Amino acid sequence: APYRAPQAPPGPSGTPSPSHAPSSPPGTATASGSITSAPESRTPSSPPDGPIVLREGASGPEVLELQRRLEQMAVYPGPEDGRFDRAVREAVIAFQRTFGLWEDPAGVYGVQTRRSLEARTVEP
Repeated sequence: APYRAPQAPPGPSGTPSPSHAPSSPPGTATASGSITSAPESRTPSSPPDGPIVLREGASGPEVLELQRRLEQMAVYPGPEDGRFDRAVREAVIAFQRTFGLWEDPAGVYGVQTRRSLEARTVEP
C-alpha cells in the first residue's frame, strides 16, 4: 500500500487508487476462473475425436469423403459437392438397407454405417 500511495500523488485520484487495488485480486481470480473453464471446454471437445456423425444439412470435407465412398458402392451418382442433401441421405439409406445396418437412424451416417462403408471402400 505505501508503494501505491506514491504512484497516486495527484491527490483525489490517490484515494480511488487503493479502492481499485482490492478489485484487482478478484479480477485475477476471474482470470484464473476462465483458465479453469478453458480445460473444461477442452474436455468435451476431446471425445469428438472419434467418428463424426453426419446427417442431412451437414457439409464439408467429411461429407465429400462420404459422397465418394457412396459412389464406390454405386448407390450415389453425384455430385461431389460436400453437401449432405436429400440425395446423399437416400444413398445412405440404400446402403444401410443393402447391408442390414439398423443401429444408426435411417439416412444418418453414424458409427455402424461408417464402419461398414469404410470396410467396403477405399479412402478417396
